[in-house]
Amino acid sequence: MPFLRFPDASMRRLLSATCGLFLMLPAAAHAGYRVEIDAPGALEPLLTRYLEIMKWRDYPDMTTEQLERLYQGIPADVQSLTATQGYFRPQVQTHWQHGESGSEDVISITVVDGPPVLVSSVDLTLTGAIEDDPNLERRRQRLYRVWTLNDGDRFTQSGWDDSKKAALLTLLARRYPTAKLVSSEALIDPASGNARLSARWDSGPAYF
Repeated sequence: MPFLRFPDASMRRLLSATCGLFLMLPAAAHAGYRVEIDAPGALEPLLTRYLEIMKWRDYPDMTTEQLERLYQGIPADVQSLTATQGYFRPQVQTHWQHGESGSEDVISITVVDGPPVLVSSVDLTLTGAIEDDPNLERRRQRLYRVWTLNDGDRFTQSGWDDSKKAALLTLLARRYPTAKLVSSEALIDPASGNARLSARWDSGPAYF
């Protein structure tokens, strides 16, 4: 399986599955449905809150065709969400129990998270005026100290974002108020379960 470059924002979702979902000709409304989710730990509330099929369950004009599209998109939707918690290869089982005339359907989703992706390396680079700073090595070590997503930790989107933010704030607070993050990459290998993280900041000019 090829490496995946994990996006740089707190919650990136693939919208193509639902793009245009409800731009359809009028059709008979579906009777309604209930979703039951069985997933370990913090994944269950995450899926309950963010799965597309959960968001639309109170839509009064839902048609069978629209619900079918949501149902077919469940595995990809689950994977995009569990990836934010470090689980890139979840096992997803779905079942659609059709209700009798006038009663709601029941859609069951069972998720097994599988082994998490763990951080295998962290490479933090400083460029700009800070390269001439006599305390460059000390400042670099300070970045590593505030970086919260370290070797052996489970990769999470929040940890990735928080680490970059903490490192930038450290630079901004000490002599480099115009410092900025210029590049970052989380190189994920789901097959081996490893994540290689890198980030680079430009310090801008030093201020005393």
